[in-house]
Amino acid sequence: LKKGWTWVSLNVQNNDMSLKNVLANLTPTEGDLIKTLSNNNAYSQYSKTMGWVGVLNDVNLYNSYMIYVAKPDTIRILGNFISQVANVKLVKGWSWTGYPMAINMELNTYLKNFAPADGSQIVSQEEFAQYNAGTQSWSGSLKYLRPGKGYKFYTETDGFVIPVMPYVPTVDPLVETKQPIIPPDNNP
Repeated sequence: LKKGWTWVSLNVQNNDMSLKNVLANLTPTEGDLIKTLSNNNAYSQYSKTMGWVGVLNDVNLYNSYMIYVAKPDTIRILGNFISQVANVKLVKGWSWTGYPMAINMELNTYLKNFAPADGSQIVSQEEFAQYNAGTQSWSGSLKYLRPGKGYKFYTETDGFVIPVMPYVPTVDPLVETKQPIIPPDNNP
């Protein structure tokens, strides 16, 4: 997290997604803040005496969050990637949407099973894209969605759902045996 505001989302989940657990590795300062447009603009603020205080008590993979920190810090969370198809729900107007994938993905690929309305927008803290129904394409600087980044999605239609496929890394248990070990030429 950089000093000031950072838009974030998570791409792993564990058995305890409470705000206290997810932000346990931060070194917060009095007044640091986390909020979302979801859940009636829920937020929590850090107090030295009481910890994280507010109505935002749990976080999930499908929302994004704005975090304000007075000094740079890092969120570290252990968990699992999503293991089944999930739906990111959008409402009319602006929705904070998480990006629950483990890899960078082209915007068109991520939204391939989704029919956005003309003028729909998706923005990150640094980039944006707008949908043109006439050309059936997205234009703008946002080309890829990235793990850990938070996004806001704007649509005039109510009740969109973006189907998200699980990420299952292909790991070959024989990788080590397939890589020859070549000793250095000057090995004593």
